[in-house]
Amino acid sequence: MWQNWLYITKSEPTHYGMFIHFWSLSLEEQFYVAWPFVLLACKQMKHATRLTIIILLGSIVFRFASWASLENGNLNHYLQHMLRIDGLCIGSLVAIWRVSSAESAKKKIFQLAAILLFLHAIAFVLSKLVFKTFPHFSIFGFSSIAALFGILLITLVEKRNKLTKMIFENKPLMGIGKISYGLYVFHWPILVLFRIYFVPYLMQLGLSLNLSYALGSLSAAIVAIFVSIASFHLMERKILALKDAFTTDRFIRRVVIQYRSVFGRLTRRRPAFFEQST
Repeated sequence: MWQNWLYITKSEPTHYGMFIHFWSLSLEEQFYVAWPFVLLACKQMKHATRLTIIILLGSIVFRFASWASLENGNLNHYLQHMLRIDGLCIGSLVAIWRVSSAESAKKKIFQLAAILLFLHAIAFVLSKLVFKTFPHFSIFGFSSIAALFGILLITLVEKRNKLTKMIFENKPLMGIGKISYGLYVFHWPILVLFRIYFVPYLMQLGLSLNLSYALGSLSAAIVAIFVSIASFHLMERKILALKDAFTTDRFIRRVVIQYRSVFGRLTRRRPAFFEQST
């Protein structure tokens, strides 16, 4: 859960580290642990919306500050959760806005994307004409891309048709989606092992370096897919079956009441989130 901070405070990740890709999972887990409590502390949807937008803009400011103080600051740009939380914030905004109205959510995410792309365009022009060392993409690009994916997400959810079903709901793609978590977890260690043991073996057989790497990467991908399928059926599916016990309204309301009781906020009135979603 703290892999990203180990790289920031200790040493840079190496290409042969077996678990270097866990930094992104660490970012997600840190968000999942903290964000429910942030939402519970917000009594109304508008408060949650404002706070999320402030955090989103703050991540851009933090990236600029990182660049200004550390110059390239690549480790911070990629590994620090406050600098990469903008994508998670945009996903949260889509979910918050969609509770009240899907059409309103689509309009607002378009407006947000337009603002972010406009700021990115200004930064791009300045980086070409004035501040030629200014990393426009590192500072604004993550947010711009996240906003575009937010538009794509809500469009696919609300405007389903034959074309979108054919592209995004075909069985092979949905099958990859089911094993995607395992595929992300296992692909890198398997690739590293193939680079260490299989690629040198292919080169000993007389194959070129490029061809050995290509065959090694392809073989690793195939093995990772089969390992991920096995992981899904033997482990993940059983764990996912338990999620209903932790996502019912009764369970969530009980958690909310206990949370508010601990912090002295116990009320007889249900939280605003439940009122607006029922």
